[in-house]
Amino acid sequence: MNRGSNPPSRAKHEIIPDEITVGGILAGIICSCLLPLLHGQTSVSDAVRESGLGIATGAGIIYFFVRMGKLVWGRKTFLLPPGTRIIFTETGLVLPDREIPYEEVFYRPSDTIRLHASTVELVDRCYREVQIRLSASTLQIGDERLNPEEVPCMEAVSDRIVIPREAMGLGDAKYMAAIGAFLGWQRVVFSLFVSSALGAAVGLSLAALGRKPERLAYGPYISIAAGLWIFAGHPIVAWYMRLMASIFGPGH
Repeated sequence: MNRGSNPPSRAKHEIIPDEITVGGILAGIICSCLLPLLHGQTSVSDAVRESGLGIATGAGIIYFFVRMGKLVWGRKTFLLPPGTRIIFTETGLVLPDREIPYEEVFYRPSDTIRLHASTVELVDRCYREVQIRLSASTLQIGDERLNPEEVPCMEAVSDRIVIPREAMGLGDAKYMAAIGAFLGWQRVVFSLFVSSALGAAVGLSLAALGRKPERLAYGPYISIAAGLWIFAGHPIVAWYMRLMASIFGPGH
């Protein structure tokens, strides 16, 4: 079972390339040195400090949500009809109604596909009533450990399979860090809240229309929120403060 022969498509699998994120972080630091007014500062040291705080805030907040999301939503359970045959090929996992490429499953070394199989068939052997654990580097069938690269195909019969998934990728954390390098920590907080609100609004709208996707890419909403700050950030904040004052009173 070969999980690394075909590199994933960045657009299809919602990958933000490091050329944009890491390059953006470096570009933000350089621009902060050359244009301290980018952060409303007059000295280079103050501008670089604001840029560093923006990087730390953007990456730190998103990374926290990445870790929490992995703990809460990091697995998906498929309940299958009794006697369902699950096929593990060289490139992906084949269920009765879909095929899931391994590149969409194994994001981290710890990601593991798990199931209890009534029967397991390999090319040269069979098993009955065993637990299966498949990670990027190890295939464990019962107490036996195998190298997945040496198992070209495997068929298992089961009625339940647990597959790892990502709630949010590390690319989002690096992307928010790049935005923080240009805008500073306060604007990063603005971008975080606005992007979350936009994503939630789109997700709820799609759900109301019966078109709720399994996963929403977060990167475009980060871009929109950062753009809103650049072109209309202060008016939006002023409007929000007036709204809060009208609801809760001027003392809040």
